[in-house]
Amino acid sequence: MTFDVASMVSSGTTVANGTPSFERLSGNGQYLVWISDSTDQIGTGWTGYAVYRYDRSTHTVARLSLSTEAVDFAGPDISENGNTVTYAITRSGNPYIEVLDVTGGTRVEISPSAAAVPTRLRLSPDASTLAV
Repeated sequence: MTFDVASMVSSGTTVANGTPSFERLSGNGQYLVWISDSTDQIGTGWTGYAVYRYDRSTHTVARLSLSTEAVDFAGPDISENGNTVTYAITRSGNPYIEVLDVTGGTRVEISPSAAAVPTRLRLSPDASTLAV
């Protein structure tokens, strides 16, 4: 199943100049996360890839990754209820996996033992387990 992010995002928020990829829909169908290199979506002056979450109920988009992070192509994953998101980043040349509680803003970083960032991340439906 694929999702056309550009057609889903409305109300003045666009993905116009970016390339969305690795789209994942939450189990309850309310939230969509993806990676994009858009420079005009959220904020200004951002270059590189970032992780976004779209709320299908409110038609709002939020950038989840911090501006100092380079997002890697491990693709994001999202929990059943859409409140926990995980993605891979590189900061200062070091790989990390981030697990973000979107509702509370709690960010947990995991430093993988391997030299490279994993290519696939999967959260269990209740976000209690992360498969790498």
